[in-house]
Amino acid sequence: AIRERIDYLATYLRSRLARIPEVKVNDRGEDKAGIVTVQVADPQRAVAELRGAGINTSYSPPDYARHDFAAHGINGLVRLSPHVYNTEDELDTTLDHITRLVGRAAG
Repeated sequence: AIRERIDYLATYLRSRLARIPEVKVNDRGEDKAGIVTVQVADPQRAVAELRGAGINTSYSPPDYARHDFAAHGINGLVRLSPHVYNTEDELDTTLDHITRLVGRAAG
């Protein structure tokens, strides 16, 4: 039941993040984990602002996967990890913040 809930929330988050033009969902593979990683223009700033809004997230720098990041032109990733206790409303709040963040960066 726990895995099903986390899979559901991660899929919910990925599907909605994929609709934001300035965001690239970076998760690959047939079976995805509960960790959702995305590329945005300035991932460090995005993580700082999300944390400032009370959203638990982390930054994955290129040092975490030098070869893979370099091969794909990745300058860092925003890492989101919905857990069993999170709600869709909390994820929607996260999505709203990300939409505003990348909108400001694009504009």
